[in-house]
Amino acid sequence: MLSNKKIALFIPAYEHTKTLPSVLDRIPKNILDIVEEIIIIDDASTDNTYLLAKGYKLDRGMDKINVYKNTKNKGYGGNQKRAYRYAIDKGYDIIAMLHGDGQYGPEQLPDLLKVFEEDENVGMV
Repeated sequence: MLSNKKIALFIPAYEHTKTLPSVLDRIPKNILDIVEEIIIIDDASTDNTYLLAKGYKLDRGMDKINVYKNTKNKGYGGNQKRAYRYAIDKGYDIIAMLHGDGQYGPEQLPDLLKVFEEDENVGMV
């Protein structure tokens, strides 16, 4: 059952000022209701991705969003390592990743997370 799981969403972001707001807007409400945190890590973008994400959080009053910025580009894998270490340290049971460019459709999150609900032995989807 997902109600007893601590869930986070992770959004790696690099140069995503044009797409990040629409990705956040597309997260289904029922998913927003059950996640404890949305972690956005800007991988040292040269555009305003970090500021845009901070502004989105403030504008929408979404306290669940936490935005971080790598001072040096860690690459896709390095950014994920940072997020997963953060999630482990915070005690999350499940972390789902979206991309800041919309490559992974937020609309698919209910189906993705449903697998954890159906089988408590599932460790990764």
